[in-house]
Amino acid sequence: ARAGLTAGLTVVLIEHCNEEVLVHLLHNDAADIDEAGYRALLMRFCDSAVICELIGERPNLPAVVSEMLVSLATDRMRDAAIDRGWMEEAAAEEMAMDLREKFTLEIAEKHNVEDGLRLVHALHHSKRLTTSLIVRAACSSNMKFVESAMTKAANLPIDRVRELLYSGPMGIGAIAMRADFDPAATLILTHAFEVCKEMKGLAENQSDTWFSKRLIERVLNQSTELDAAEQKQLLNLMKRFCEGDGKALAEEVIEALDKAA
Repeated sequence: ARAGLTAGLTVVLIEHCNEEVLVHLLHNDAADIDEAGYRALLMRFCDSAVICELIGERPNLPAVVSEMLVSLATDRMRDAAIDRGWMEEAAAEEMAMDLREKFTLEIAEKHNVEDGLRLVHALHHSKRLTTSLIVRAACSSNMKFVESAMTKAANLPIDRVRELLYSGPMGIGAIAMRADFDPAATLILTHAFEVCKEMKGLAENQSDTWFSKRLIERVLNQSTELDAAEQKQLLNLMKRFCEGDGKALAEEVIEALDKAA
């Protein structure tokens, strides 16, 4: 509990001491624990609710560490739901992924660019930088995350990624193909950047709700080549990724399509 424990010393303690000692360490607010230390702790004690809770209570956690905590928590929720018979495996997996993606993007928005880039790198390394996560970020107008994520997904330099993403449908289509996006995800990404450009051209800043509603309207109006089934598939994606009024609008349109069918 002494003051002035350096990051080098805390890493040694984390690597060699038992859980009881490390609980005391985490209670020491003056101890300097860096990102590598927290990651080592979570890898050693991923099943310890006490360790995870104490890490979560520490101030100024790196984005990578916060995302690891979210991933561990949602995995535990998924496993409990399956083991106790609350949900089928597919539904439990979808619930866990949905929560993990939402919290991951909230974490990304709260940190600076450098921390955000480290988060994207860690997500890519752990295979959690999915198409679903990137499209969800686009639907919530978090284009900085999309730009960083596409550098990894498409394996291109950031300057080239930005050039393609803001060049129009052909550029977005090219980078989406490199990232192995399906047609629905590519279409949403294309319309998201179109709405983003439209948003920047307005005199006043618009809310996230305005963005998601405008995105759904554009998906419907500009996707005339899609049949009803394809539109419904697209809207179901939008319903998952949008929040508030945007989600409600997607649900209303899906209901109207069902009635028309």
